[in-house]
Amino acid sequence: MQVRFHSCIQELPADAWASVNDSSYPFLAWDFLAALERHYCVLPDYGWQPHHVALYEDARLVNASPFYIKTNSHGEFVFDWAWADAFVRNGLSYYPKLVCAIPYTPAPGPRLLTTTHAIEIVDAQIRETRQQGASSCHWLFMDGIPDQQLHDRGLLERRDVQFHWNNDGYAEFADFLGALQRRSAKNIRRERKQLAADGFHFLWKTGAELSEQDLDAAFRFYALTFSRKGNFAVLNRGFFADLAHSMSDRFLVCFAIHAGAAVAAAIFLRDDQTLYGRYWGCERHYPFLHFETCYYQGIEYCIRHGLRYFQPGAQGEFKMRRGFRPVITRSWHWIADPRFREAIRDHLQQETRLIEEYRSELDRHSPYRQN
Repeated sequence: MQVRFHSCIQELPADAWASVNDSSYPFLAWDFLAALERHYCVLPDYGWQPHHVALYEDARLVNASPFYIKTNSHGEFVFDWAWADAFVRNGLSYYPKLVCAIPYTPAPGPRLLTTTHAIEIVDAQIRETRQQGASSCHWLFMDGIPDQQLHDRGLLERRDVQFHWNNDGYAEFADFLGALQRRSAKNIRRERKQLAADGFHFLWKTGAELSEQDLDAAFRFYALTFSRKGNFAVLNRGFFADLAHSMSDRFLVCFAIHAGAAVAAAIFLRDDQTLYGRYWGCERHYPFLHFETCYYQGIEYCIRHGLRYFQPGAQGEFKMRRGFRPVITRSWHWIADPRFREAIRDHLQQETRLIEEYRSELDRHSPYRQN
């Protein structure tokens, strides 16, 4: 077996990547990662330098993983700023670090194309971290590799909580409401009734169905979300247009229509089992519109298309009142300096206890009826 590192995804042929990829998870698709690079959404200036790892047998690709040299912690959604600060206060550099992740995407899922020879990829990433003289290596929101294999290599587990929706065999949205406690169901009905009375309706389009005007509108709404907070929308229109073309039926936009015009949009991706809510924006504030466009419409889509899960993005306890359940997400961390490794291990043990207590407390406030 030979390990190689690639400075761009284009060095790995798309057909070879697809032939090895075991998953329909959209963010690990070659087209998604290539669009990020092609449209300059990942750049050293943004703190993301592609350094993808690939495993070959007699020149044949057998596994690979998106991998990046990071010079900051932006766009990761696993917050390690305090670790970086501790390094600096002790005269050490935290950056560069290496990260196995999907840029700007806190969606749990696979980070390697296949489970075959997966641990060899992890071993190669650790060796490369040492060779680069980097402080650490991080696998963010990664599923699919046995925990014990990771623990055996000194990786530290970090947990957090997100809020996801499960399709418990609902035939229609009313069945979902019937599973909720009366107060939660009543609140959702009230919000939806108000929007209908105000004249809103909703239109879903796949990437293949989007016109240039649709793409203009969806991007404009997305960018407004960032500009209103004084932030920069790193994902540009070209990126979204590329996904609409290359990922077609896996790229979806739900438009909120009012008085004959789109006034808001939510952008989703999907795979065989899961809908992923990723981006949202609106031209101005309308009561309840965010909840409807980003959450209730997504739930209806899952019921209509038989999808089992809906991941609407990171954070947000308010999602529980709308039928989303708390779930544990996990990331893994290898720290080169043994002193900091032990200090971070102690910190994570305490943090994990707090996270589990928090999750248990959330479970006690479930919006669902108790069987």
